[in-house]
This record gives sequence, C-alpha cells and structure tokens, in this order.
Amino acid sequence: MLLIGLMAIPVTLYRSELMSLSRYFVLHYGGPGVALGFLLPDMIPIPFTQDVFTGLAVIGGMSFVEALVWATAGSLAGGSLGFWIGRRLGQTARFQQFVRGSGAQAYQLVQTHGAWAVAIGAVTPIPYSVICWSCGALDYPYRKLLLISVLRVPRIAFYLWLIIAGLSWVIGLDVESLQAE
Repeated sequence: MLLIGLMAIPVTLYRSELMSLSRYFVLHYGGPGVALGFLLPDMIPIPFTQDVFTGLAVIGGMSFVEALVWATAGSLAGGSLGFWIGRRLGQTARFQQFVRGSGAQAYQLVQTHGAWAVAIGAVTPIPYSVICWSCGALDYPYRKLLLISVLRVPRIAFYLWLIIAGLSWVIGLDVESLQAE
C-alpha cells in the first residue's frame, strides 16, 4: 500500500506520458522486452525492480497472462544464468569477498537451508540473483533450483496484480479496456 501511495502522485500527474511510454514499450519491445527486464536483475544483483516491465506491458495493452509468461521466462533464464555465474566464479577471491560482504545473508541462507532458501528467494524481495549465484557456488543441484524457481510465477503474478489494482485505484485506469484497444 505504501508503494501504491508513493506512486500515486507521479502516476496521476503524468498519466498521458505513462500511457504513451507503455504503448511504445509494447509496440517496440513487447514480450522480449519484458523477459529481458526480468532476466537482467535475476541474473546479476542490480538494485532495480523488474516489476516495472510487467506493469508497462499490461498498461501498454499486453494481457496479464502474456506479461506473466514473458516475465517468468526471463526470470527463470536469469536465475539459470546466475546459477552458472556462481558455479563458474564461486571459488574466486572476488566472489568470496562478495559473499562475506553484501551477499553474505543469501549465501548463508542457501548454505544452511538449501531448498527453503531458494523458495524464500523466489517469492520475497531477497535478491533472487544472489540466491542463484550462491546455489551455483555451493554446487546446489541445478534441476532442484529450477523446479523450486517456478515459485517465481505466483510472486510475479501477485506483484503484477498489485500494480494493476494500484493503478486502477489511484488513477482509475481500466486495464481491461486498454487490452481491448
């Protein structure tokens, strides 16, 4: 609710610009743009919320399900690439420095709790990319990571639903009518 409240002012003031940007995004980047928007932050730890891309997609006319499918594909691909980065770099001095610093909490979660840590990383704001890197570095079974990572689907769907509900509540945006256009 706090996020929706913070979004209310700029979204209300710049509604037409948001609509134009969203339509441009869907027209020029579409599903692959949504997938890339999820792939990058789920592959490498960058301080950015990928949910902006599903929001733009749905506001721009993409269906909820289509945005969810593209986002899930990007997220699973990003997590997989993050896993292989961790596998490849896990024993380097640079990586070890990372897991003693900003990546320590996620690394320790995976080390201590395994599958539960992956599930928590898949559905919470804990950086999923760092969980995947840690899994790779700790020789966690890739197939198990991928299977548990399917929990990203309800997380992505929930956040997209929140975005749509917030936009509907704040500026009266009817997403269903946008998809009919």
